[in-house]
Amino acid sequence: MPIASTSKLLVAYLVEQQIKAHRLSNDTAVHVTPAVAKLSRSKALTNVPLSSKRTYSVHELLEDALLPSGNAAAIALGVKATGSLTKTNHAMEKLVQHFGLPAVTICSPAGLQNGDMGTLKDKHQSDDAENRLSARELALVSKRLMTDFPQIRDITSKASATTTGFTGQPYPLTNTNRLLTDTQSGYIFTGIKTGSTPSIGGDFVGETTLKGRRVITVLLGSGTLTDDITRFTNTIFMLNQIQAQTKLVRTNHAVHSVRVLADKNGHLPAHVAGNVAFFVKNDTPQAITVSHAKYDNDIATTAPANTALGQVRLTPKSGDASFLTTAPVATVRSTKRVQPASWLTRHWRALFHSTDYQISGVK
Repeated sequence: MPIASTSKLLVAYLVEQQIKAHRLSNDTAVHVTPAVAKLSRSKALTNVPLSSKRTYSVHELLEDALLPSGNAAAIALGVKATGSLTKTNHAMEKLVQHFGLPAVTICSPAGLQNGDMGTLKDKHQSDDAENRLSARELALVSKRLMTDFPQIRDITSKASATTTGFTGQPYPLTNTNRLLTDTQSGYIFTGIKTGSTPSIGGDFVGETTLKGRRVITVLLGSGTLTDDITRFTNTIFMLNQIQAQTKLVRTNHAVHSVRVLADKNGHLPAHVAGNVAFFVKNDTPQAITVSHAKYDNDIATTAPANTALGQVRLTPKSGDASFLTTAPVATVRSTKRVQPASWLTRHWRALFHSTDYQISGVK
């Protein structure tokens, strides 16, 4: 579905990549072309007026693009990060594929319909062309941005900011994400982006905390173009339903028995390291199980406790879980040191014993 101004999350990712590579910084000066400046003064589009006679910092334009959803700011940032508008579109397309998603066609860094880009439109696409992703795909894009560049929350969590206007005077910016200041919902939001398009209405990607875990919500086509309420009330409704109908379960360092050829007993007690957590339905019985175990059978006879023995994939046992990519993989570590087996025992096992071993279920 059309993702409208949530497309700017891809532009933000490209910019943060350039900052990480030291090719840009938050203070880097950005020149706005006359064509982009003209677009910024369109009263039909969401914008902060920009001038081609001065420069703006990368940070200023990021706030402009992500808070009030300035379309011209997003375009200027994309051009600064990639070199041209065409290169920005192509870089966004490649980024989506880099995330492991199906190929897409990008027509606007700002998320506008192609025809609304004016003289900057892609002449190879129709005027009604729009950037499109599924809700799942947009969730993955958003997760990558917030995980790879957590500093972006310094901007997306702001309800307001102040930049410099067309003539250099202070210019107020108001975040279009109303849930940042909603004290009645019971949730504290840290982002991330709204979007609106005539074709489907309102889009919203939110980030908040649920049961102690960061969660990202995605709504596409909620309400109408001029409706600035429905997408937010629907988000809270969705979160409330998840809150009521799910529980959070964790691996809790569950103990396993893993075959280790070097140990005199032939196996070591072990645990799943870390604390992987899952949302599962309230009526889910045995919560977590393991699959795709891969163990190192060449553990040394001198291996101490807490040695990494291998990895397992963790999934809810009910089988009703769905993941953005794949189920999480966790490391299994020993809880005791190896009690060395004799040379003869180790070689006998290596020759005649299967190295596969069925470990106990995870609690």
